[in-house]
Amino acid sequence: MRLARAWNAGLITLEHGLGKLRSRTKNRAVNRTINFWGRTIILASLTRRAGLAGVSVSTVPAAYSSTIGNMVFDLPDPCAAAAEIARRGLARASDRESGILPDYDPALIQPHDLWKDRATEQGLLPDFGRVGSWVECHGEIKTAQIALSRLNRRDARVGYRRPLPRPTDVTHPWSVVGLGRHKTPGMVMKIPVVMGKMDTPSTQYMPDSQIR
Repeated sequence: MRLARAWNAGLITLEHGLGKLRSRTKNRAVNRTINFWGRTIILASLTRRAGLAGVSVSTVPAAYSSTIGNMVFDLPDPCAAAAEIARRGLARASDRESGILPDYDPALIQPHDLWKDRATEQGLLPDFGRVGSWVECHGEIKTAQIALSRLNRRDARVGYRRPLPRPTDVTHPWSVVGLGRHKTPGMVMKIPVVMGKMDTPSTQYMPDSQIR
């Protein structure tokens, strides 16, 4: 809620329609707990706190959000998908009858250069002008990605999703690092020290002890 207040946001949009969350074990009790905690308690708590602050909470379908986000927004994969979810929330707030997916426009599709170059070299880059909808576009991209994965070694594979910036990229204000745990894979974002306005972060990172 502090983030919503800082940006003067009046709407929080979440995705729904995802599959079940699962742990790496076959423990049914653990899996039930994860799903109940992640899908019920967090949403209920957020909705309650947002209501007290005068902020609306809405949910929109998550279908094709990663594909559309990575093809349209020049942002790392998680941020691109989140941007598409936010766009759907704003569209639904302005028009309750608006569709889930945006209008398909091939001029908006801009895959990141590394994947586009690799797909072009192999003759697998889809003809986005020939495709007529986002559903067909998603299928073409997935087909090309499967073929690229078979042609390239594991260490040389390039996905269509935009990569996350690393701390070695000093030109990027946000970056992530691996947790370094074999049994708990994942990444954590290094938060930059904000100098002045929130939209102009520096590349100086706070110590881990200051990250909450």
